[in-house]
Amino acid sequence: MAKPYYEFFCPVKVIAGHAALEHIPFELASLGSKRPMIITDKGVRSNNLLAPIEAAFESTDAVIGFIFDDVPPDSSLETVRKAAQLYRDNNCDAIIAIGGGSVIDTSKATNILVSEGGDDLLKYSGAHNLPKPLNPFFVIPTTSGTGSEVTMVAVVSDTEKNVKMAFAS
Repeated sequence: MAKPYYEFFCPVKVIAGHAALEHIPFELASLGSKRPMIITDKGVRSNNLLAPIEAAFESTDAVIGFIFDDVPPDSSLETVRKAAQLYRDNNCDAIIAIGGGSVIDTSKATNILVSEGGDDLLKYSGAHNLPKPLNPFFVIPTTSGTGSEVTMVAVVSDTEKNVKMAFAS
């Protein structure tokens, strides 16, 4: 009997280990980015977990364009729209998500809006609805959990309709 055929494809570059955070500006530069936006939550920021990332930028010509720390435990379309507007207002060109699942999903959805344009995230819900390549996107997970940092899926709540919207592409 023939062996079953399996294929696994997950095109995500993972950088781990000593000094991994210090390499972020170099990795961004290799993608042409010089003004990333950090998306996080108030707990991560108040516990000074951004300090190593901010320090990594001190000796480079790249700058952190904006730090958005207003991600709630259960993100929403409104949070994503607000983050996307601040990304545009501050001329950012990449996203660094630092946090857990809600931060990562908010960041993925924000990247959809800033890469595709507009502020109607709903038109991209479902699977494979993103025709353009997304902007550079980095994730620094602060929790162990679902592995969202290496998936192509984001879930964001539509608080007006009281439903969770899935995005996969």
